[in-house]
Amino acid sequence: MARPQTLSDDEVLDRLVDFLNGREGLRAWTLAEAGGAIGLSPAGLLKRFGSRNGLLAALSTRWVAGIPGSPRRPEDPEGELAAWVASKAELEDGRRVPLVTRLSQLVGDLADPVLAALLVEGWRRERAYVAALLTAHDLARLPDPDLAAALLLDALTGAGLRSGAGDGAQAEPQQIFETLMEAWK
Repeated sequence: MARPQTLSDDEVLDRLVDFLNGREGLRAWTLAEAGGAIGLSPAGLLKRFGSRNGLLAALSTRWVAGIPGSPRRPEDPEGELAAWVASKAELEDGRRVPLVTRLSQLVGDLADPVLAALLVEGWRRERAYVAALLTAHDLARLPDPDLAAALLLDALTGAGLRSGAGDGAQAEPQQIFETLMEAWK
């Protein structure tokens, strides 16, 4: 008789995110390490997700599905956009999780066509969501909203990379957001 699953897939993915965010350094992680942190054996992870890339694909699919297709609070696009920017600078245990740590596996993961396609889809959806929020503002000098959204995303990603590299002179995400919004008014 099969053992009952004590963790849902969402709970497994939540624990995987905690594990990945808590790691330091650029060393690749293994299913054994992830399984230990999640509370499942590597065989249990393989049975559910098929492979390490299958686990990452499930995590990426959940990320893409969680990106709004349109503003959630149309009455307050500025507040929603500010909250989105703030989410890009979340702290873990009082310290910023370096983006470079999160991206440490990106190059290898991009070799997998499923993961690469999910990443592209996530970026496309996130850019469209931010463009919709920017469009809802009264910004007289806003360039093409899609281009402006890409600029904001790229600036925030660059700030995260500089932070992860230890550059103390980088701008904070809120500072980047406020500077761009002021320039577009």
